[in-house]
Amino acid sequence: MAELADTLEKKLSDEEKKLLDEIISTWGSISKANGEEHFTLGFRLGAKMILEIFETDDELLDLK
Repeated sequence: MAELADTLEKKLSDEEKKLLDEIISTWGSISKANGEEHFTLGFRLGAKMILEIFETDDELLDLK
């Protein structure tokens, strides 16, 4: 992606380069948030799977 952005940047005006930088920055922020969300979902799924191991008679282990 960096190589493509460099190639494109050579063809852009200064104003267009700023816009490209904003697009890349925004995409990075979205990508980071998406990765964090997927990690959280995966972690929760793993925790649920661990709890299922301790199920007895179709009831979750009482962790009080």
